[in-house]
Order: sequence, then C-alpha cells, then structure tokens
Amino acid sequence: HRLALYYGPMMGLKEYFPSTVWAACTFNLGPRTVTVPHIDWQNLPMGWCSVTALGDYDPDKGGHLVLWDLGIVVRFPPGATALIPSALIHHSNAGIASGEKRYSLTFYCSGGLFRYLDYAGRLGIDFKKQDPDGYRIYRAARDNLTMKDAHKFSLFNDLVAEYAD
Repeated sequence: HRLALYYGPMMGLKEYFPSTVWAACTFNLGPRTVTVPHIDWQNLPMGWCSVTALGDYDPDKGGHLVLWDLGIVVRFPPGATALIPSALIHHSNAGIASGEKRYSLTFYCSGGLFRYLDYAGRLGIDFKKQDPDGYRIYRAARDNLTMKDAHKFSLFNDLVAEYAD
C-alpha cells in the first residue's frame, strides 16, 4: 500500500479505489475490446495486473486470453478475472463475433510511480541532475533487486514437483 499511503496524498491525487492494492485502472469500453499481442512495459515488472472481461459474447468462440510466451490460450468468459505479470509476458485476447460486446477492466501499477517514490518524490531526470552519485548507486542497486525479484516467480517444473502428491 506504499502508493496509497504516500503517492496519493503527496501528489494530491484522489483514490478512486482505496481498498485495492493497485494504483491505476483502465476501463476498455469497446464495445468490441480486442488487444494485439503486447507487453505493458511501463508497468511494475514484478507486479501483477488484474484483467476482468465483461460484456456479452460467446466465450467458447472468442474473447480468449492468450499468453503468447507460455503458449497458452485460456477460455475467458464475461466476469472472469486473471492475474498476470503484464510487464513480463506477451498477452492479448482473441476477437469476438460480429454483434457481440466485450469490455474489460484492468488494474495495474505503473513502474514510474514506484521510481518516483524511490527518487524521493522527483522524476528520474531531476534525481540524476541533482544527485548523480545517488542516482548511479540507486540504479545499480535496482538492477540487483530486479534479478532478486525475478527469482520470486515459480517455475512450472518446480510447481509440478511441489504439488505432485
């Protein structure tokens, strides 16, 4: 809740969803919301993104969630929610039939918000200009933290071995 406690009041921003862990949301109002394969590279890399499908479409024929890097296509009916690391994995959704409607609600955290907090409430360009040594030290430490955070994700084979009983 670091963003809700510090970022919002610090910047005078209104919290529209105060009980959520995510700092931002996007309403995709279609009426035929379909995405191409993409990575949300500006989101927090080690954060999760919540995607909820809404609308009136046949989930057996379209609207599937596609996780390209994993080679997985998931049936994704209206009302379903998936949590994905959207900054790390290519994802999209399949088209729907003519006359059908599909919307989505996505919650996420921008990596820039966390960097702003880590930069003591300033932009990276200002941090680098005002404190070049501190900026260099922070960047080196952040690269190490990113690798450490990446190891927090489970590997498929590890999960299979752990839950094989």
